Amino acid sequence: MSTATRLTNEEFVSDLMNFSSFGGLCQVFVIEAIRRYADQVAAAAPADVDTEFLSGAVWVGLAQEIKAKVYEQYDVDDDMVVQKADGA
Repeated sequence: MSTATRLTNEEFVSDLMNFSSFGGLCQVFVIEAIRRYADQVAAAAPADVDTEFLSGAVWVGLAQEIKAKVYEQYDVDDDMVVQKADGA
């Protein structure tokens, strides 16, 4: 794909969420992948994910923010247990 036709990151994620022949299940897969990676990085020691180009502390902090946002969106705790029913 040439850079002239390359999607932005936001467009690409949107496309990932909607392209599958498995329908809406694709969205569950993408959100679950984000959740699992955020959990993994949020639990890491910053030095373990530090690279020449990336601050481990920033990467862990970002993962913690994303984890919190995902868990808040779906009203779940760290064990993925629903905290409250919709409309409660």
